[in-house]
Amino acid sequence: MEHASTFRILTIILFVLLAATGVYHRVRAARSGEKISRREEGLPIMILLRLFGFSLWMGLLLYMINPRWMAWSTLWLPPWLRWVGAALGVLALPLIYWMFSSLGTNVISLMELLASYPSPRSLKPWEQDRLILKTIQTFQGQYRSPYQRRIEFPNRNETPPGEREALEAIVQSLGTDGIPDTVAYLTEEEIMSSMAGLEQLGYYRESIMAALTMPTQPIDYRHFSF
Repeated sequence: MEHASTFRILTIILFVLLAATGVYHRVRAARSGEKISRREEGLPIMILLRLFGFSLWMGLLLYMINPRWMAWSTLWLPPWLRWVGAALGVLALPLIYWMFSSLGTNVISLMELLASYPSPRSLKPWEQDRLILKTIQTFQGQYRSPYQRRIEFPNRNETPPGEREALEAIVQSLGTDGIPDTVAYLTEEEIMSSMAGLEQLGYYRESIMAALTMPTQPIDYRHFSF
């Protein structure tokens, strides 16, 4: 078949790059010492996944070694469609690298970070607002939102006049690519980069680190229309 050797070489190159990325991150994960129970996914699923995975990779390896060994499974496709597949494979490489890099990264929502503040319920409502805004302000330069919008944060009626102007000034100082709302998720790297500012606000490093190690809680959204 025309271009068959070209596509085989491309397959080998993509496989080597993918394998190198996967092995590197798997070795790195193994060094962390964290143990993962394979049986938590269920014995039938565990067996089926490994059987299908073995069949997939074995077929690919046999094709790369000698395509004639897999001739029985040949599916004719027009060259342009095969080139599209090759292009998609190349585009998938940075996404796969991002996936492996992101696995194991601890994240918490801004609400969970605020909950780690010492006695947040002892604060008055307007003081809680001030804590939220100053916490968001601390992440300026560390957090980059893909959405271009400024956070909306109206003042409460009971906010003292002097504090009202100060809070409005904080809102205006926040960029359009900062934390967009109070349910945004923050990575461990972003939090550690902002730790000095958080501690100045009264947060305890130990409480934040404890929140990072806890399972992330789901957030429910409610929309009411009157």
